[in-house]
Amino acid sequence: DVRKPIRLVDPTTVNFELFSQHELQHVLGNKHEHVRPDRDQFITVNTDNTNFPYQFSLLDSDKWLQNMVNNKDLYPYEVSSSMHYCSFCGSNSNQPVMTFKDGTLFGSGVMMTTTDSLQLQWRYCKERPNFELKGKFWNEILG
Repeated sequence: DVRKPIRLVDPTTVNFELFSQHELQHVLGNKHEHVRPDRDQFITVNTDNTNFPYQFSLLDSDKWLQNMVNNKDLYPYEVSSSMHYCSFCGSNSNQPVMTFKDGTLFGSGVMMTTTDSLQLQWRYCKERPNFELKGKFWNEILG
């Protein structure tokens, strides 16, 4: 029996809808977008700028759904995911913890993305007979 508490906050201090969506995805088993195994191709993480480096540790590839073709994951890296922290989230100074490769900063994600939903579909359905990923993005790739 694994219990995952949901941490609630004062809804006047945060975007409560986004916060709730993020926490619910954790309860369902989704991990942060910024810890996916291929994230270093997209962003730079400086763990010297945080007191919580474990929040930025890369996942093992068996913990993240990847669809590799020619050494590239077909699922886009989605900073817009509600499961992605902002550049300064977790910072212990006035320096960012994460930036795009060119040094550009980014805010927190704003929505549940296609990759988020595919992660859930894979996590809960992959053991079913004849399982196939469903979704507009996936269908466009397969043609």
